[in-house]
Amino acid sequence: MAVTQLSADRNYGSSDLGSRLNFQVSDDQIVQDYNNSKLSRLNSVIERGNAQIAGINEQLAAANKLLAELPAGDARRTSSEVFVKQLNDDLKSVTSAVTGAQDMQKNFKPITMDSPEGLKEITSFRSFVQLPEERASQQLRQIDPESYNTSVALGQQYRQMATAPIGETKSAQAEQLRSNLEQEAINQLALGSQLGAEEQRQYQQAARAAQTARGNIFGVAPAVEEAVTTGLAGEQRKLARYGAATQFLASGQNTSDALKSDIAFRDALLQNRLGAASGFVAGGPSIYNLAGARTAQQQNAIQGYIQANQALPGGFNQQPSTASNFYQTVDPSIPIGLTNAFASLYGSQANYFSNTYGAQVGAISRQPSGASQFAQIAGGVGSLLSPLKFG
Repeated sequence: MAVTQLSADRNYGSSDLGSRLNFQVSDDQIVQDYNNSKLSRLNSVIERGNAQIAGINEQLAAANKLLAELPAGDARRTSSEVFVKQLNDDLKSVTSAVTGAQDMQKNFKPITMDSPEGLKEITSFRSFVQLPEERASQQLRQIDPESYNTSVALGQQYRQMATAPIGETKSAQAEQLRSNLEQEAINQLALGSQLGAEEQRQYQQAARAAQTARGNIFGVAPAVEEAVTTGLAGEQRKLARYGAATQFLASGQNTSDALKSDIAFRDALLQNRLGAASGFVAGGPSIYNLAGARTAQQQNAIQGYIQANQALPGGFNQQPSTASNFYQTVDPSIPIGLTNAFASLYGSQANYFSNTYGAQVGAISRQPSGASQFAQIAGGVGSLLSPLKFG
């Protein structure tokens, strides 16, 4: 029992590391916690042993004094001598256990991460703190490795899709055309009412021809008419240029509108990607979801089995389970066979109670003293010397 109490497995639940997740604990922390636990438990054995030794010595002194006061031939001397011998044996056993624990403490060699004992402890601890979903995930990988690998690959693709930058959404040809149109609109606005040389010559010749046809070829009148016609054409050209520029701005093909449209498109595409990835994480065939579903199925099966096979008040009358079998159960007849074996083993309830009562009475009559119990427990410390090697 002392060996069991000092084992590392007993320390996982009480250790601060036992409530953490695997990624939150380093290998060095596991090894140091193991070493500190060993020394702490040895100190506990030594302290309790010394306290027990003091109690045994006090009882032994009182027993020897009583024995010395009894006259020779007194019938009580026999039982007193037996009790004194028992106390001496207990004292020897506890002293030996304390001495052994002190030797182990003195010669204790801490394990390291690269030692066989350290690697074994690290593996054991990490197995202890595994979540049910982690264990279910390992089971899924063993049951159907292809489906497991497919789920992992699918998760990676969703992750890459959600985090990968969005590629180019504009073509160089379209951007060059847009730039040319925008520059041409700006150039036309800069010309204002100015007419081209050829266009101005045509307006002038048309005005002169009209004046000649009317016989108005003398004086300043032809020149004035020519100027009026050319100016009016310039104003019309300016208005046409303004209208063309306004239409270009309203078309959404300018640089500003194109940039806004591209940003909106990228945002919408990113939202679609994130939504798809979020849906996969929330309800898709990810490893976590598959493991969680498997864990829930196992727990439901266990609860159903326990309830279906639970004894009713007043007797051992379990019935064959109607719940789904455990995933560990290969043969469906095993639970029924265990139920029948259980009923055959104990027979009837009355027989069981009578046997139990008789065993309890016998145990009470043979109950050892408190010193003897500690001696039996602490005496096991000596067995620790054989499996532990000290360098």
